[in-house]
Amino acid sequence: MTDLWQNLQSSSKPLVLYGTGNGADRIIDELEKRKIGISGVFASDGFVRNRSFRNFKVESYRDITARLGNEITVLIAFGSSLPHMLERFAALAAKHEIYVPDVPVCGGELFDADFYTMHRKELSQAREALYDAESKTVFDNIVDCRLSGRIDLLYNLTSDTSEIMRTILNPENYRVTVDAGAYTGDTAEELIGFAENIDTVIAIEPDGHNLTKLCARAALNSVIEPVYAAAWDRFDVLEFTKGGGRGIRRGKSKTVDVSARPIDAICGNRDVDFIKYDVEGCEMKALAGSEKTISACMPELQIALYHRSADLFEITNYIHAKYPEYKLFLRRNLSVPL
Repeated sequence: MTDLWQNLQSSSKPLVLYGTGNGADRIIDELEKRKIGISGVFASDGFVRNRSFRNFKVESYRDITARLGNEITVLIAFGSSLPHMLERFAALAAKHEIYVPDVPVCGGELFDADFYTMHRKELSQAREALYDAESKTVFDNIVDCRLSGRIDLLYNLTSDTSEIMRTILNPENYRVTVDAGAYTGDTAEELIGFAENIDTVIAIEPDGHNLTKLCARAALNSVIEPVYAAAWDRFDVLEFTKGGGRGIRRGKSKTVDVSARPIDAICGNRDVDFIKYDVEGCEMKALAGSEKTISACMPELQIALYHRSADLFEITNYIHAKYPEYKLFLRRNLSVPL
C-alpha cells in the first residue's frame, strides 16, 4: 500500500502549496521530514500582498504558473466549505494534479500507510460497528481520501445538515440540547431552526472572543444558554493556544487559561435530548465527562470525527462498546479537507 507522501517522493513535477498558515506549516514540516522539496507557495488574489512564508515569496496563481508552467502538483493547505472556494478547488483540479494532505488540525499522527497498517484491526472494528451500508461506504471513502489525498473523493458521498436531520436524527423531539463547541452560536441557531419544540440549547464555548458573539445571539434568542467553559472529563483549568479558524486549541504558545467542566456538571439533572460534540480534538474527554447524562437520558449524539487521525476508530469503538444501544451512522458535509 502506498500513500500520498510516498507518491510525492517519486514525483518529478514541481510541487507547490496553495495557502499559508497552520495547515501549510504542518505540510511543509512533513515534507521536510520526508526530504520532499517544494517549488513555491501561492495564495488567492487578495491574500498575496508583499509577503513571504517559510522563506518562499507568496505568489499569485498567475505568477506561479507563469514561472513553473501548468505541469505542477498542487497541495491545498487550508480548508473551506464555502461554495465559491469549492468551485475554485474543482477548477484547479481540472487543470493540475491536486491533492489535499491529511494533516490533523489538532496535531497527532498522520493517517499515512504506516498508521493504517498499525491500526487496521481497530479500523475494521469501527467499520463493522456502523449501522448501515452508506455509513460503511462513507467510512471507506474517508480512509481512501486520507491515504491518497485525492480531492475528487472529497466531493463524493456527502450529506447536508437538513438531510441528516430528516433521515437520521429526530429534532422534532428535542427540548433540552447541548452544543459543545458552540463557536458564535451559528450551530445553535441552525439546530433551533430544525427543532420546533426546543426549549434550551446549552451552548458551551471556551473562546472569549467567540463567547461575546454567542452571548449577543443569546440576547436575541432566549433558547440559547451560553456557558463559558471547555467541555472536559473533570473540573480543571486548561491552557489553550489562541489560533485562527473556529476557536482555540490546546497548546504551548500564545496561551490563555480556560475553565474546563464536565457536561454532566453543566447539565445537572436536566433531561437532555441531544448533544453535539465539536471540540477541537477533545471529543473523547468531553464524552467521558458526559457519561452520567448519556446513561441517564440516552440523548442523540452528533460527534465530530475529523480532528485527529485516531478519532475515526477510537470514538466509534468507544461508543459502540460503552453504549451498544446506539445505532451508529457516519455522514460528512461537503468540505475540503474532510
